[in-house]
Amino acid sequence: MKITQVMATTHLDSHNQRFAKEALEGLANQINESSALGMTIEHDLTLPFFGKVTKAYLEELPDGEYGVIGESILFNQEDTQEVTLPTGKKGFIDTWSDNKPFIVEKNEIPSSIEISFDLVNFKSNDDIKNFQDEVPKELSFNPRIIVRKSYIPDPQLIINLSESAIQLLIAQKLFKTVGKKITDDVSNDIANLYSILRTMAIKYAKRCIPRNRPVTYIFVISETPVIEFVVKTENPSIIAEATKKMSEHFDEATQLHQLFDSQKTQFLFMENGTWEFNYLLTTSGKVVGSEDAISRREEAIKVFLEQNNQ
Repeated sequence: MKITQVMATTHLDSHNQRFAKEALEGLANQINESSALGMTIEHDLTLPFFGKVTKAYLEELPDGEYGVIGESILFNQEDTQEVTLPTGKKGFIDTWSDNKPFIVEKNEIPSSIEISFDLVNFKSNDDIKNFQDEVPKELSFNPRIIVRKSYIPDPQLIINLSESAIQLLIAQKLFKTVGKKITDDVSNDIANLYSILRTMAIKYAKRCIPRNRPVTYIFVISETPVIEFVVKTENPSIIAEATKKMSEHFDEATQLHQLFDSQKTQFLFMENGTWEFNYLLTTSGKVVGSEDAISRREEAIKVFLEQNNQ
């Protein structure tokens, strides 16, 4: 099924923000030349994409502003195939007639842990400054603030892990799996890393809005493929527990990459305190999701359609 829709415009939105015409041109060019834009439900990045924007063009609107018009292909449930994941569990793979890979933001691994956030998830500039002042000095702020076109989207914090943080997670994995001895200094560095990430999560949860919604923390390892570890919670204190277990799934991410040629793989922290494979994007424009991820997407689509048909 194909649909055409206005994706973004240069209009001033309710937060006094606007896309520059040049930014919209860049988005359209990227979609037309190399990559497809994934379609989500209410900006929920824990749900596998249900469609892809494969063509786009800039158009002048009747009021003189500009908009990007996108041509989208929705996934066809009849084309979805069952697959077996490396863990032996059941998964599903969605395919499209267009094989363009999805747009995946691929950054250099930073020299220090970088965090990005949406400005609209703070009440004021003072709250933003207070948050920046309160987080540990080992963290740096990514100037590429994320933007999601909703009135007040659920709070989301992106944490791009540094090379040293990744190496500490690997050291912890070696210590746990093969009993390799680590020095006191390394052990202290690992404990400090978990403490820093926990403090950051608590400070963000204290300042962000809306207060009655869970916060989505996305830990990013900017390698090939990109790996995301996502924690969606109202209790930021569990961040330390979650990060301690991330390295246990590095090998699984490698196996998934070898099996499906992934460009991005995402794991989700579950209520029972374990990480589970959620979904991945392949270099040939497919989506592979766990049984749970596909089920949650189907329910989200159902709710979305019901709300918009009222």
